[in-house]
Amino acid sequence: MDGASERPACLVAGGGRREAEAAAHLVRLGLEVRGFGLPVPAGWREIAPAGTLEEGARGAVLLLLPVAGVGEQGELPVQPALVDHAGPPRLSPAALEALSPGAVVAVGGASAWLRRECGRLKLRLEEYRERDDFATLNAVPTAEGAIRVAIGELPVTVQGCCALVLGFGRCGRALSRRLLALGARTLVAARRPEDRCRAWEEGHQPVPFDRLAQMAGQADVIFNTVPAPVLGADILERTAPEVVILDIASAPGGTDFDAARALGRRALLLPGIPGQAATRTSGRILAETAARLLWPTRSTPLFEGG
Repeated sequence: MDGASERPACLVAGGGRREAEAAAHLVRLGLEVRGFGLPVPAGWREIAPAGTLEEGARGAVLLLLPVAGVGEQGELPVQPALVDHAGPPRLSPAALEALSPGAVVAVGGASAWLRRECGRLKLRLEEYRERDDFATLNAVPTAEGAIRVAIGELPVTVQGCCALVLGFGRCGRALSRRLLALGARTLVAARRPEDRCRAWEEGHQPVPFDRLAQMAGQADVIFNTVPAPVLGADILERTAPEVVILDIASAPGGTDFDAARALGRRALLLPGIPGQAATRTSGRILAETAARLLWPTRSTPLFEGG
């Protein structure tokens, strides 16, 4: 850990296979990478395992934390078998103090505790989940993963089916384009008139949210991308009995899952779908986002032709 490497040091702490892939890609981008609580396959010798968070953080210019974030007291999401710990390991103030002065702390979404500690220590906190570059790229594995689940759940082909997409942000647009390319009839529900105009221009049938109940019955599959309650009992009861509902919004999603169960509707919440559907690509997206935080003017190889 105290070797003579001249590369800047980075600690990737917690998470799953997506974060492990990110760690491997950060090595290729020129960092000395240390890992804590990562499911690193045997043979990945380029990632140095850290016995403790404090050890891994020592002198690091970047601390990359999971997309899911950390707990209110710094608890890290890790697989219990990967760490010698009685409970969830905690990102302590001592670990943050061990970082290089002014280091970047990159996390999907920060807890109030992490914000306070980074402010106290004058560390540069970056919440990458809502960054436009990360979110735009991440919409691709999200959309492909959701469509993969839909193909497994639907009793009909995507071609010729009616797909209703709620929301026309990054994920909604990525989904709608791919569904249309596969031959689905795509209905897009959006609140803003300009989004409905854009949806029409791209070949979808726009639906105002106040007409959602009238249109929901046409759908073979419904994808929700809106992180707010949008699929309540009043709309769910108007859907076809065999409809498949896939919610890819941030937990707890925008679907009333209790009402769906009571009505006998098949409704699934799909958390972390990019990391499950395209682990390597989603890991590279995460790594290259982190690299841009360190080196804003440097292009990255996978997505910018660097």
